[in-house]
Amino acid sequence: MTDREKMLQKIRRENEESASFEVEVSRVSWTVGAMVGLAIAALIFLFEYLILGSYNFGVFLTILSVLSVKFVIKAVKEKTAEYITLAILFSIMFIMVAVIYFLSL
Repeated sequence: MTDREKMLQKIRRENEESASFEVEVSRVSWTVGAMVGLAIAALIFLFEYLILGSYNFGVFLTILSVLSVKFVIKAVKEKTAEYITLAILFSIMFIMVAVIYFLSL
């Protein structure tokens, strides 16, 4: 191998590592952001109940729908136990909250 080919190979390897790192950071940051959103929705829900004495499941439904779809797609693509479990849990939570919401109308 010539020096040029070695250099190109090294650059390609570094670019691949950089791209995979960016994807991982994006995935983790999106998941953390979604979980923070769910925690904020829970706090809003709690404060609304404590202060106004009423329930509003709209915020929960929105966030749970996003999370359940995200984890269902990940479970289908990656087929790991972690994503399958999360997809099932968030889908069940979404269905439960939707049923409670529609029954309370």
